[in-house]
Amino acid sequence: MATPQEALLIALEHHQAGRVMEAETLYGRILEAVPDLPDALHLHGVLAAQTGRLPLAAELIAKAIAARAGVADYHTNLGNVLRLLGRVDEAIEHYGQAVALAPDLPRVQADLGILLNGRNRRRDAVAPLVRAVLLDPSLAEAHVHLGQIHEHGGDLDKGARHYRHAAALRPDLADISYNLGILEHARGRPSAAEEAVLQALAAKPDFPEAWYNLGNARACLEAAGQGAGRNARGAETAYRMALALQPDYAEAFVALAELLQQQTGRTAEAVAACRRALRQRPDLAAAYDTLTAIRLAAKDKAALRSGHRAVALAPGNAGSHVNLGRALRAAGAGAGDAAVAAFTRALTLAPDCAPALSNLVIFNRERDDLDKAVRTARRAIALLPDSALALTNLGVCLQYGAADVALASFGRALRIAPEDAEVRRLLGLLQMERGILAEGFANYEWRWSSSGFDQPRRGFPQPRWDGGDLAGRRLLLWGEQGVGDELIYAGMIPDLVEAGVDCALECDPRLVPILQRSFPAVEVVPRTPALNPPDLSRPADVHCPLGSIGRWLRPDFSRFPSRASYLVADGMRRRRIRDRYGADAPGNLLVGVSWRSKNTDFGRNKSLDLLSWAPLLTQPGITFVNLQYGDCREDLEAVRRELGVTVLADAEIDPMRDLDGFAAQVAALDLVISTSNTTVHMAGGLGVPTWVLLPAGQGRIWYWFDGRDNSPWYPSLRLFRQRQPGDWRPVVDRLATTLAWWQDDQRSRPSRTTQS
Repeated sequence: MATPQEALLIALEHHQAGRVMEAETLYGRILEAVPDLPDALHLHGVLAAQTGRLPLAAELIAKAIAARAGVADYHTNLGNVLRLLGRVDEAIEHYGQAVALAPDLPRVQADLGILLNGRNRRRDAVAPLVRAVLLDPSLAEAHVHLGQIHEHGGDLDKGARHYRHAAALRPDLADISYNLGILEHARGRPSAAEEAVLQALAAKPDFPEAWYNLGNARACLEAAGQGAGRNARGAETAYRMALALQPDYAEAFVALAELLQQQTGRTAEAVAACRRALRQRPDLAAAYDTLTAIRLAAKDKAALRSGHRAVALAPGNAGSHVNLGRALRAAGAGAGDAAVAAFTRALTLAPDCAPALSNLVIFNRERDDLDKAVRTARRAIALLPDSALALTNLGVCLQYGAADVALASFGRALRIAPEDAEVRRLLGLLQMERGILAEGFANYEWRWSSSGFDQPRRGFPQPRWDGGDLAGRRLLLWGEQGVGDELIYAGMIPDLVEAGVDCALECDPRLVPILQRSFPAVEVVPRTPALNPPDLSRPADVHCPLGSIGRWLRPDFSRFPSRASYLVADGMRRRRIRDRYGADAPGNLLVGVSWRSKNTDFGRNKSLDLLSWAPLLTQPGITFVNLQYGDCREDLEAVRRELGVTVLADAEIDPMRDLDGFAAQVAALDLVISTSNTTVHMAGGLGVPTWVLLPAGQGRIWYWFDGRDNSPWYPSLRLFRQRQPGDWRPVVDRLATTLAWWQDDQRSRPSRTTQS
């Protein structure tokens, strides 16, 4: 007859061969003979677990441990059974005893760490998980849990390393690569996020969350100025794939709406996507937040309503309060204090909320409270020293009074976010104002991807001119921004014509007559409202926006030609206008005046009340001519009533619609005095003597450069600058004195001539 040990070996042979009934019977007989035989209890328990009888398995293996406590396998297998029974804390205890007895069991170390992590005992979990991957680097699940622990602890770099290792070991497990993608996105590495999520989709193509996160990664790449529209199209495709797989995926509709609202002409689609999200999730605050942003961009007053709704749904979300504050700020007068309260609430909820601080900076700047704006910007930097946005805001606040500090602040922001198009645009503008033209123009090229530049990116079949040789090639130039910008940049077209370049020019339709007359060798065509490529008599080979040619033609001040003028007015019309104006007071000098800017961002900083011009307007011997565009009848009537001065207003000239007539009017004058607006550019291009009133703070424009009293763009200009922001009185007094001297000088000359 066999001994219990011999019988146990036979039972184990049956067990390993899969002869369950035979093994079960023999284990039972052995235990009848020797009830406390540890190995028999353990093996019988293992068999019970394998056949689904977990309570019996736990009972048998526990008896084995009671009989012989120092065997690691016993504790390991009891831990496995208890884990399956959901008795996790007991399983942890036995896994711990197993690794105490046998530390070099990688699978057990991993299981212990995984359970500890699941119980939120992350600190305790790290040691066994690290031990597991050191013993067996191929344990993908251990790497995943280490990744989770480091991610939760804020060490995203270590977390990503472990996720990446796990994904390489198990590319077939989509969840691992998906989690890696989410982590890479959180690390601000959208390219790595895109790569990881694509791996997840290769393993599981019908994974809507992965498509959604692929869209997020590509949207970030597009926002960083990469792909020239390719990533935006890719993001849209990804979001739509997520929605095809999961039509009620409200978050994907919101993300799609955010993407669409950044694209010209797709506002209605963006709003529709938000509404689809809200049909699925009426309480989704993020949808209302996005709807608020869309409406703000469209200057829709309904932004305030959706902003309030978002805050009502998510009162603890700082971002919702920021959007509400922006909507209140956009609502205008009377809502300023409420806007500040919204931004302040956002900061209470999230003291490091950069958008809230940023908006407070902007708000204080708009109120011309630069000291408060600077303090807020510095507070943001103290909280977020590595925030490119905070550094950028400080640079914007300091650019007028401490330009060197502002340049340094923009430079620090770029080191943190070298692909940030808005930082580069702002840096470029300040560099150009300071005369650092080559670098400034290069940075200004980023404007097309910048959040602060509202001109649409144009599509042309031709490549962009890169400053190379144009021999044998036709160059299409096209206007951008406002009429004044088109005029100042048009001053570089003669350089190209004189160099023998075959040019075509697309511009504001109102400028076609004067620009065609001024540049007869250039084909001048009107820009269409649809912004389609122009219909030229002969196709162009390359194209370039007018605002970009300075990069190649004005890299430093030595490249500005001494060209007195470049615009040519209608000579006959000019003479008729001058004769009319001189008929009532033949001996008077003709001086045109313009005192306002319509710029929506900082026009108020460049404008002043016409009554404040009294020291000029009351000087005898001058007929003042109104050059102010827009409805200014109240201003003119106030001057007539208060000062007894009639400023000639020519009903035949509409400076908004008839720019060719306006050019003839300006050319008919002896002098123009104006704030910085389109009038100045027209007068300077025509070579008419012009005095320009320039603000000291906000409202300064880069092309007047810093500290100059003349203009390399327009030799006929003199610049009269404020010494203190907002204080026009000393400027007007200097102008009045200069005007008296100028009048004496003009009258002392044998004869006066004007441009013909």
